[in-house]
Amino acid sequence: MSALVVAAFARFAPRVAGLIGLTGTEMGAHWWFFLVGAVAVVALVVLALLVGVLAVLTLPRLAALFVPVDRTFPLYGVRHVAQQIVTGVSNARFLVLLLGDSSFITGYLKGLGYDLDDLRQTGSNFGTQLRQESPRHARVGTGTIVSDGLRMMNTELSHDSFRIRPVRLGRDNFVGNDVHLPPDARIGDDVLLATKVMVPVDGPVRTGVGLLGSPPMEIPRTGTGPHPNHPATDEELAHRLRSKNRYNASTVVVTVLLRALGVAVALVPLGVSVALWPVWGLWALGPAVFLGPLLLMVWSALLERATLGFRGLQPRTASIYDRYFWFHERLWKLYVRPVLAGTPMLVWRNRLAGLTAGRRVFDDGAALPEKSLVCLGDDVVLNAGSVLQCHSLEDGRFESGRIRVGDGVSVGVRAFVHYSTDLGDGATLAADSFLMKGEQVGPGERWGGNPAEPEADDAPVPDHRSAAAAELPVPVSVVPVLTQPFTEEVFLSRVQQYLELHDVAWATNASVAVLDTLARSLGSDARDDLARHLPSGLRAQVPSLTGYGSRPGQHAVDD
Repeated sequence: MSALVVAAFARFAPRVAGLIGLTGTEMGAHWWFFLVGAVAVVALVVLALLVGVLAVLTLPRLAALFVPVDRTFPLYGVRHVAQQIVTGVSNARFLVLLLGDSSFITGYLKGLGYDLDDLRQTGSNFGTQLRQESPRHARVGTGTIVSDGLRMMNTELSHDSFRIRPVRLGRDNFVGNDVHLPPDARIGDDVLLATKVMVPVDGPVRTGVGLLGSPPMEIPRTGTGPHPNHPATDEELAHRLRSKNRYNASTVVVTVLLRALGVAVALVPLGVSVALWPVWGLWALGPAVFLGPLLLMVWSALLERATLGFRGLQPRTASIYDRYFWFHERLWKLYVRPVLAGTPMLVWRNRLAGLTAGRRVFDDGAALPEKSLVCLGDDVVLNAGSVLQCHSLEDGRFESGRIRVGDGVSVGVRAFVHYSTDLGDGATLAADSFLMKGEQVGPGERWGGNPAEPEADDAPVPDHRSAAAAELPVPVSVVPVLTQPFTEEVFLSRVQQYLELHDVAWATNASVAVLDTLARSLGSDARDDLARHLPSGLRAQVPSLTGYGSRPGQHAVDD
C-alpha cells in the first residue's frame, strides 16, 4: 500500500503542481487553491451522502428478494451473500446518527422497510444507534420509544445454515440502551426494557411491567413519570414538536457541513504534499501521512467543545420538548467513535474534547458521550466496548449527571456505567456489568453482574443443583433476623427501607422472591425453622415453603 501511494505521488503530483503553477516556495500566493479545494471537497462529501442514501434505500430491498422469510438456506451461498448485503448496507451508521433523535428517522426506517404500525410521532422515536439484520421483517408498535443500541436480531445461524425470522416490538414500550431483541422475545405491549436487559424468550408474554437485569426480573413499569414541563395538551405537543423539528433540521445541516469541512481540513496536508513534491520529493509525503489524521482528530475534538460553547455540561433534567434537550442531543450528532484505541492519542483527544483525566489513563475504546461530565483519576483502565453514559431518556424524560472514576479503577469489557455514579479508588467493575444510576462503589470493592452489586472476596460459587448444597446450614448473617417472631408489617417496612420504595405491593413481591431463593438453598430442618418465623400470610406466598412451618407440636407465627 505504501509503495502504491509513493508511486501515485511520483507520477501525478508534479503534473498537478505544474498545472496550477504551485511550488513549495509559492504556496502562500496560491491560497485560493486550498479554498477552492475545500469547497470542492465539501460538495463531493454532500454529493456522496446523497448517493449513499439512495443506495441504502434501494440495494437492501433488492437483495432481500433473494432471501424469503422463515426458510432455511446454506451458509456461504448466493442467498447468504444477498443477506450479507442487506445487513451491511442497511446499517449505515452515519445516516442513523444523523437522523436519530428526530422526526426524520421514522421516514428513513420506513424507506428501509420497517413496519412502524400506526406511527405516533414524538420527535425522538429512535435514538442514534440502531441495528437490524433484515429491515423488511422488523416491526415496531405505536407509541414505542427506542434509545440507543437496539439490535433487531432477524438472522438465526447454525454451523451450516441460516434463516430470516420476523422480529416484533409491541406498542407503548420503552427500550433502554444496548438491548438485543430476538425473534422469539416474549415481550408484549407497555413494557420497559431497561439498559442491557436480557430479553426473555420463554414463559408468559410480559405486558405492563418493566424488565431489568440478566437474568431479567420484573420491576414497576412506571418510573419517575413525565417531566413537569412536558406538553399538557395535544395542541401544545404539536406546537413544540414543530419547533423541535426545525431545530433538528438545522442540526442535520450543521452536522453534514461541519463533518464535510472536517474532511476538507484533513486533506489540506495532501495539497501541501502535492506542492512540495517537486522540491522535496519523497519527503513531501510527511504532511499527508502524519498531519492529515492529526488535524482530523483535533477538528473532531474541537467540534464537541464548540457545540457546547467551549463550556462544560452541568447535570440537568428536562423534557424532550425543552430547548435544552435539543441543544444536548446536538452533541451526540458530533460525537466521534473512539480512534487509535489503546494509545495515549485517544486520551489526549478526549481531554481536548472536554474530558477530565488523570495520569497514565489507558483507554482501549470506551464510549464517552458526555466527556465534560466524566472525571477520571490516575491509572484508570477503560476496557474495550465499555460505556460511561451520563444521561438517560426514559419515556420522554431526560436526566443527566456526573460520573467520577477514582484512581486505579478498572472498568471491564463492555461494562456500562450510568450517570450519578462514583467508583472509589482501586475499585473494579467486572466485564459486561451494568452499574445503575446513583450507585456508589466503595474503594477497593469489586462489583459485577447486571445490575452490578458487590462481589464477595474469594467467595466460592454455590452449586444449588448438588445434593450437598441442599444440606447447607443457615448462614450466620441470617440468624439474627430469625431469633424472634415479627409481624408482616415490620418485615415489609424493613424491606421498603432497604429498597427505598414506597410501593407495598412491589416490596411484597421482592420479599417473596428473596425468601424463596433463600429457602431453596436450605436443608429441610433449616427451611422449616425459617417458615415458623414468618407470618402465615407471607409464608403462604413463598412456593418453596409450602408444607413447612406447621408441624405438630411446633409454634408458627400467625398474622
